[in-house]
Amino acid sequence: MRLLLFAGKDAESEKAKRLLLQVAPKFPELQLMKFPAGSDEAKSYGIVLAPAIVIDGRKVCEGTAPSYSELISMLSARRQPASKALSEEPAECDETFE
Repeated sequence: MRLLLFAGKDAESEKAKRLLLQVAPKFPELQLMKFPAGSDEAKSYGIVLAPAIVIDGRKVCEGTAPSYSELISMLSARRQPASKALSEEPAECDETFE
């Protein structure tokens, strides 16, 4: 899972940075990347206000930092569930070799 933070030097952006540092250990699969709010990358997502967060290519907030519980919910919703094919044994595993 990839999270992009678009931040400025304002208090709300600093709050978002601290929040991400608190939440990141709970999601070891998370790849964090930080960009300046006015960067070309920010423009490609239509971001005009900092802070903004993009998770797996989808802008999930802009202009204010989410709360701790909101960010946990956003990330949990994006976690890739184990594929059914990987979580269940295929039929041929029931067979034994002689």
